[in-house]
Amino acid sequence: MPKKHILAVAVLLAALMIGICGCAGRRYSLAALKEGGLGYMEQKYGEEFTYIEACYSGSNFSIRITGIKVSCESLPDKEIYVAIMQEENLKYRDNYMDYYFAPQTEDYIVGIAKNYFDDIDFSLRISQSQATGAMDLTTTFEKYISSEYFYVDGKMEIGASDEKTIRKFADDLLGRGFHFSLTIDIPSLYEKYDATYYRYNDEFSFDRRDYAKKINKYEIELVFWTFHALIDPSGPLPYTEDFEGGTFDYVWDIAPCYKWKLIDDGGDKRLMCYDLKQDGRIYENPVFSLVIGDKTWESYVFSFDCKIPDESFATFSPFVDTNTDYSMPDFADNRDIWGLRLDYEGVLLYQTDSGHGTHYIGEGSDARDEAGSAKTKPIDGFVAGQWNHIELFPVGLEVQMKVNGANIGKVAEIHEGISGRVAIGGGVGCMFDNLSVEEIDS
Repeated sequence: MPKKHILAVAVLLAALMIGICGCAGRRYSLAALKEGGLGYMEQKYGEEFTYIEACYSGSNFSIRITGIKVSCESLPDKEIYVAIMQEENLKYRDNYMDYYFAPQTEDYIVGIAKNYFDDIDFSLRISQSQATGAMDLTTTFEKYISSEYFYVDGKMEIGASDEKTIRKFADDLLGRGFHFSLTIDIPSLYEKYDATYYRYNDEFSFDRRDYAKKINKYEIELVFWTFHALIDPSGPLPYTEDFEGGTFDYVWDIAPCYKWKLIDDGGDKRLMCYDLKQDGRIYENPVFSLVIGDKTWESYVFSFDCKIPDESFATFSPFVDTNTDYSMPDFADNRDIWGLRLDYEGVLLYQTDSGHGTHYIGEGSDARDEAGSAKTKPIDGFVAGQWNHIELFPVGLEVQMKVNGANIGKVAEIHEGISGRVAIGGGVGCMFDNLSVEEIDS
């Protein structure tokens, strides 16, 4: 059977399962989820917790899952994740104990690594997927690391070593029964390794990949395997980047299947998407490769230059930490991130992560996209095949956009309390230059 037919059958079966099973649980308001999540945490850990935000939602066909972030005094500056399963009664799990044991976990992994490397610098990342409700403050560290939920996710920098020794270290972790995802850098040798033992299928992978290696003053291939939680210091405003210095600060790579590098374009340095890893996961709704800056940024103007070759596109968005599409009913599990996609002809698309609310912006046309949806004409001011200057800025509770100085008006809606980083991305050949984030004069 052709692949597309197999996919169609799979989608149909999934739809039938949803139709038959439905979502077994009730539908709870955000207020009820907040109250339940905070009460659960306070009863379990014996201290007061503060609600931060709703942060994740999903389902496993029969159970709706909502996530909230909370904080407490015993773990200052930590955003603790609480997963809430919406069945007939709310059920919970959390990753408090992952933060609680993080210092011991780091010391434990470094202790193992010292048998193989010198000059070790290790930092642990706490993910939402580690969350479990099965542990509390009576749990010992020994029981914690022997749990099926124990997962080491982190980045390590070491002194001079070699692949054989790194493999021995990974084999040592495997022998202890740990699941892990480690990035191991050797800056002195411009080498980087990924060692991963996946929990969901017990599959081990080991890869060597290119490191950000300086060829001369400007020819530098960027590899952005940096997570926003590790960016220090935070990015101040105004933020400007013209790439002439050969560096790119405060960057979080969220779609590493898209590869970016700095190029010399007639004497100017540009950031270009130069390749797409064909076996990598493709982020389609929307495609953001790079998130830049500080999640505390608010009330700013975001501008940049971009050039989009034939058959390619550029994606971008401001306030990525709070740019939620609230056009669905006000439930936490309907949180839906939005972004903008501009193609090589100048056709502008508003996208959401779920696809709900996705629409073209501009004057109607007879053209249709691959899904059969009616497209609009190219937006005013756009010049195909040339550099275009894009500017996004808030006006009240709207994001408006200018293209080469022409104001095309509202492109998205925003809400009170907006803040967050900016995001850019695009297809192969797309180029960016002169990124700027500036505060709005009050």
